[in-house]
Amino acid sequence: MDPISHAALGAACAQALIHKYDKRNAWIIGALGGMAPDLDILIHSAANPMLFLLYHRNFTHALSFIPFGGLLVALALLPFKRFRKNWWLTLLAAMIGYATHGLLDACTSYGTMLLWPFSNRRIAWDMIAIVDPFFTFPLVLGLTWTLVFDNRKGVLLGLLLAGLLLQFNNWQRHRALVAMDNYAKKQGWNLNKIRAFPHMVSEARWRVITYFDMNRQLFVADTFTPLFKPSTVYPISYFPVFHHNNLPAKLQHQGFQGNDFNIFNWFTEGYLIAASQQPLVIVDARYLIGYRPLIALWGIQFTPGKLHVDAVSSIVLKGHE
Repeated sequence: MDPISHAALGAACAQALIHKYDKRNAWIIGALGGMAPDLDILIHSAANPMLFLLYHRNFTHALSFIPFGGLLVALALLPFKRFRKNWWLTLLAAMIGYATHGLLDACTSYGTMLLWPFSNRRIAWDMIAIVDPFFTFPLVLGLTWTLVFDNRKGVLLGLLLAGLLLQFNNWQRHRALVAMDNYAKKQGWNLNKIRAFPHMVSEARWRVITYFDMNRQLFVADTFTPLFKPSTVYPISYFPVFHHNNLPAKLQHQGFQGNDFNIFNWFTEGYLIAASQQPLVIVDARYLIGYRPLIALWGIQFTPGKLHVDAVSSIVLKGHE
């Protein structure tokens, strides 16, 4: 999610849990703790774009790292007298805020390594877009109510509304998946690995992507799930899946660029399509936006003679302009 949403959730949770003991600092500490895990964006390299994909939403977002992350946030604040006076409340608020970050990110479609170091699986519940003011505004308004009127009910109400939105989105996501499954049955398809992602600032429009044809094809569609009407599927396109054995032979078993492909394949959970062959550009099919043209938000380009792949963005898919 965006930094404002992370700060709002961290602040709201910290204030809700320890408002009785700290009415002045808890929300500030919780907000900072809620944003802190994204400091992993500092782990990057201009020469190796895969480094960012490996470490963003990695160990700093894991459940096992919460005590260490909260402690680091608290230690950064303790030099200031206002946070040092009741240091144990500072530590508690920092851990509460920090704990919210990975769980909220897992509600998006990007994927978060919540179970690190026990698993490298990227957990994504596909419940909410990266930015959704309908989630963030109730948290900000509820927190403001609590701080202005010294009434804990405000922040609790904000958390309740935000939580209800997530549950509503999850139900809408289920409706989108059911609609896609019914559409596939009419086509005689056997689907595999079906995902539905909410459009930005919308709980009724979902971009659906799925494997079919023995995992050789990817089908992309939009599903409209109005509250009091049946769901509707709008087909967009289908593409050949790009597999490891589609790489040039010299990249399949050796070279840094071949390893870069393996990392990108892991990051995208195999939802890969080729945007072009010369040069070879592979894109993340989970993040296709628009219709005509159909645009991939990001991908990788293989350039002969280079050590690593290049990161590319906003790639127009040929044949879909």
